[in-house]
Parts: sequence; structure tokens; C-alpha cells
Amino acid sequence: VGWKNETPRTAHPGSIGCLAFVAPGESEHPFVYSEEGSLWHVFRVPEKAALHISFKPVLPGDVKGDPQPFVPSIRAGWALSDKSATRNSARPPDVFIYLIDALRADHLGCYGYSRDTSPNIDAFADEAVLYEQAHAASTSTRPSVSTLQTGLYPASHGVIRLHKDVLAKWPVLQAEVLQESGYATCFVTCSGMLRQRFGFEQGIESFSLKGLATSDWACAQAARFLTSRKPEQPVWVYVHTIEPHSPYAPKPASLRRFDRGFDGACDGSRDALHKAGNFDPNLSADDLEHLIDLYDGEVFDSDTGFGEFLELLKRSGRFENALIILVADHGEAFAEHDTLQHGNNLNQEQLQVPLIIKFPASQNAGLRIKERVSLADIFPTVMARARPGLWLKYQLTGVDLAAVAQSGLNPPRRIYAQLSPFEENNLDLLAIIDEDGFKRVLNMSVGTDVKPTERSVGLWDLNSDPDE
Repeated sequence: VGWKNETPRTAHPGSIGCLAFVAPGESEHPFVYSEEGSLWHVFRVPEKAALHISFKPVLPGDVKGDPQPFVPSIRAGWALSDKSATRNSARPPDVFIYLIDALRADHLGCYGYSRDTSPNIDAFADEAVLYEQAHAASTSTRPSVSTLQTGLYPASHGVIRLHKDVLAKWPVLQAEVLQESGYATCFVTCSGMLRQRFGFEQGIESFSLKGLATSDWACAQAARFLTSRKPEQPVWVYVHTIEPHSPYAPKPASLRRFDRGFDGACDGSRDALHKAGNFDPNLSADDLEHLIDLYDGEVFDSDTGFGEFLELLKRSGRFENALIILVADHGEAFAEHDTLQHGNNLNQEQLQVPLIIKFPASQNAGLRIKERVSLADIFPTVMARARPGLWLKYQLTGVDLAAVAQSGLNPPRRIYAQLSPFEENNLDLLAIIDEDGFKRVLNMSVGTDVKPTERSVGLWDLNSDPDE
């Protein structure tokens, strides 16, 4: 099933807003191009699944009020293959996914940062496998986490537009598969972008949300869940913390560790950041240094929270044989390509994220993987440990990262990422990183006055120019 946005620059009632098709067969990649070079969004649906496609007519006022009113609604039921009935009789490992929102990989000691922002994460990396070049599928939370949960890119799972799209009943989420397999499932989030109404409650037994809460609160919710479960029952726990996300407001003691003495108007608050602007921000060099000081203080707070979470797992006896994944949904920009925060370009400071995995019994501890990987790889990695033999009636995008760690080989493939349009920024950018490390960022925007910064679109060789 595929669709292509055909939004005209001067749309009116009766305009053709998009084209869609349903066809048999398979496409090598989830992105293909028409002769005109415009982007088709293509994904597969399960065999014999009920398929529903609906289109919204162009009505007066729609075009002005919605930057992308012509995206069709495409829904299909998911199904497990009959082959998935084969299961291992041994107790499967517990699965813990700990995500730190807006955490840049290059602001952690284990990724080469000079400041002491991450003592707990660095120690954890010594017991785990560190992936040096992990990439998010979007620089916004909801599409990126949807990729983590489904193993599919945004054009396949359908969560693209930041404030409109929700996860449908298809595709299947990690928690749905594992709950069916006997896991107790828990979802804890400090981000309002992952509310239940956006589809993240599917397969979840215990769902806790408190917007902008601290990692202390998140750890307490996870502790309450774990103490209510018998040790013999495997658990799947997703914890989403948010400290490094703007506004930048570290604990006073944490700021003192990194503060270089700046005293000015840009204090990291939402108002100050809004005044500076996310595109070509109006900030001095001192302003940027102070924002980085504030951000690093919050990274340290996040690291402290992660350390407390690991202690919780050890006290509960669930650390040693667990699959524990530390990851971020996207990075954060500090004017490297003339943008601030995230969700406004696909450059590496926003796209590259930390990914550190402790496999059961600390298999391959201390290993560092240089190959490029994607957050789409997390779903098959989890299933290979927690539900071996699982077959789905559709093809996943990712690969099992344990196999990459053990063999040191990564199958040749492209890695994709997509910008998420929203009301104030309806840019449609697509990033493609090919097998040889060449990265293209294409501007696929139609009918928008918002322009990407000059240095956000282009072609780079990440091998010789990793900072673009």
C-alpha cells in the first residue's frame, strides 16, 4: 500500500491532494520514487488482513488550517504467522528499555565526551555492548518511539505528522507480542507525546504517565510494578525519562558542576528559547555555551536517574539475566547547522543517539560496534531473546543487533530517517544513509513557506565528514 502527497501550492476544493495504490508484491525499501522525484510512502500489510483506506475531501479552509490535509488514513489488522507457535520452554529474559529523551550520544563519556556527565552510563557500557553509530528514524519523539516499538520506519508504521498520527492496531508492538507470551508489561513515561490515546497503551498492563516528571518519579513507578510481580514471571518494562529535553533546568548542584559563569538573558527556559528561535537562532557564543552547561547538567541528572534504575533491578534480582537497553529517541541541536533543540532538521546532532545494550549474562561485555544501526533494530533484537521463533506476516525493517555484535558484520542496507511535520514547521525532509556512508537529506516539502536552513539539506560522506 502506498501514497504520495500531491498538495498543490494553491489548493482549492476539488484539488487532487494525494494518490494512493494497493498492489501485490514487495518493494526492496520502504521509500520509492516516481518519475517526477516526489516521495511515495510505501508499506506492507499482513496477508489476508482487512484493509481500510479513507481520504479526506478538500473543503474550504482545510488547506489554510492544516499544512498536510491530504494524507490518507490507512489501517490494517496485524496477524502472527502460524510459524510463530514455536517457543522456547525455558524462562525468557526480562526486558528493560530505558529511554532518555533528547540525549546526545556525544555528550556521554563512553562516546568520547570530555566532561564527566555520565559516570553511571559509562560504567554500564563496560558491562554491555555499545553501538557507536546508532540512528533514530525521526528527530521527534512519537515517530521515533513508534519505530523502536514496531521495528518499522515511519512511512511503514504511519506515525509521521507530529500532532495528528497515532499508532493503529497494525503493526504489532513489542508489548503486544510479549504480553501474549506471558510477560507482564509496564509502560512509564514522563512525556506527554506518548499518551495512551496515541496508541502506546496496546499490550500494556500497567501504564503510568506524568508530563515533565523527573526520573525519580519514573523509577518509583517501575519499582511499584516490579514489587507487585512474582520473580518467576518475566517482565517487559519501558521507561521514558525527559530531563535533557528543553526547558533546560538541571538541579542546582548539577549545574554547578558544569557552569562556566555565564550571566545573561538566555536561561534555557521555554520563553528564552522561543525568543531565540529554532531556525538561525539569535544567540551569542556565550549564550550557546550557557545552554550547553544547562544541558550537560540535565544529562548528569539523567545519568543519576539511570543509576538508580539499575540499582532497582539489582535489588529485585532482575539485573543479571535481563536484556537492558539504554537509548534516546533523538539528539539535540546547539546551532551546529543553524538550528536549536530538535525536530527541525536531520543532521547528525539530532539524528545520532546513544544505544547501549546489556545482553543476558552480560554477553560480549565491553564490545564496541562501529557499524551503523537503527532504532528499527530494537524490535527484532528484543524478539530474538524474548520470543525466539517469532514470525510476522510482514517484513521487519531492522536486524538482530546481537548477531551484529557476535559476527561484527552488518548486512549491507540503507538507513532512513524522516522529519515530522507539524503546524509551526511543516517541512518534509528525508534522510538516506547508504551502505558506503554517504548521507543525503532531501527536501520533499510541498506548499510550505518554511525553509530548511542552508546547511541542513545536502550530501555528505559521513566517513570523512561525520559532523557534516
